[in-house]
Amino acid sequence: VLHREANPGNARPLVQRHGDRDLWLNPPPIPLTSEEMDAVYDLPYARAPHPSYGDAKIPAWDMIKFSVTVMRGCFGGCTFCSITEHEGRIIQNRP
Repeated sequence: VLHREANPGNARPLVQRHGDRDLWLNPPPIPLTSEEMDAVYDLPYARAPHPSYGDAKIPAWDMIKFSVTVMRGCFGGCTFCSITEHEGRIIQNRP
């Protein structure tokens, strides 16, 4: 069901009841323009691990701390990868 509702142009919200509460999953947003994506990356993020990690080594942080985002999304939908779940299927780039 989630994959059928992943198109930002026509996806519907998904709702699942849990006891006396509802879990809502909103449709994915329309992809950002290059200018909008640049504005997001210009926000004053800390760009550092959360202080609760202290001096602990974080292998994922070592891998990405000097990375530069040039695109988001992936059309592939490979079963071993979750990029399409959190970045979407539509390729967005920063020229």
